Amino acid sequence: MTAQLNEGIALNIETVTEIIAIAEKYFPSQSFAYITIRKNSYAVDPMMYLKIFKIKT
Repeated sequence: MTAQLNEGIALNIETVTEIIAIAEKYFPSQSFAYITIRKNSYAVDPMMYLKIFKIKT
């Protein structure tokens, strides 16, 4: 799974919920990797990793 986020976005627990929903839809029972194409500048709230680590696949 790859993503290129928009300029100026704040990637936090609320916004990462959309990424999790996409992952659960397309990878419900198989392992996957998430790769970000960091072309644009955006902020990352490290607390969002706590939610991401709960994804079983």
